Amino acid sequence: MGVLFSREIHATFDHINATVPYLRFTLWIIILTLIICTVLFTGILVAIVALLISVNPDLSEERKTYVTPFLQALLRVPSKLCYMTLLTIRAALMP
Repeated sequence: MGVLFSREIHATFDHINATVPYLRFTLWIIILTLIICTVLFTGILVAIVALLISVNPDLSEERKTYVTPFLQALLRVPSKLCYMTLLTIRAALMP
């Protein structure tokens, strides 16, 4: 009777070991989805607050202090990335 029970335990462990890679992959997918959703929701929240500050005429001082420098910095990032990309392509093409 102990041998049969041992076979069932080994069969169960084999089944569990076969599903572990799928569980790890699913866990990584869930973690990445949560991170992406958190980043998106944070961006939406920041955009709503910036919109409220931009539209309200009573908050013109806050707009000049917070929103305008942030948007200027945000607009400088793509130009720097484009410049770095062009430099990289140029370095790769030149012998």
